[in-house]
Amino acid sequence: MPCSLPLKCENIMADDIRENAMAGGTPARLRGLDANGNSISPTLEEVMNAMGIYTKKWDSNKGDLLEINAPYSIFIIGESVIGGHIMGVFANNITVLSKARQFSETKDQEGTINIYRKDEHSIIVQNNIEKMNIRILFLSSY
Repeated sequence: MPCSLPLKCENIMADDIRENAMAGGTPARLRGLDANGNSISPTLEEVMNAMGIYTKKWDSNKGDLLEINAPYSIFIIGESVIGGHIMGVFANNITVLSKARQFSETKDQEGTINIYRKDEHSIIVQNNIEKMNIRILFLSSY
């Protein structure tokens, strides 16, 4: 004797099958639940902000400054033309863990990309070399 499912179960199963058949790709939005259990569809940027992740590809000219508000964070800043990088921790001050090529933690130093503390919440990235494409990643617990 066949067992029939309630109509509600059949609809849920049909939705699951449709969802499982979705193609892969790069998402523009995600699906999830908020703290109250309500359905939400945040953008990737909104999810990254909620998690304390900051990324940027910065096309900068000599003399340009970028202020990043990311207290209590781990950071990686790199540039592919000169092949340099700087990695460190920012917790009231900058502690450099690794650096290569023309990166410095000194304000206004010529011929380098400078990373320095503005205040207890912010870091300044200063390009003092030439036109650069700088890639930045901060993971903040704040």
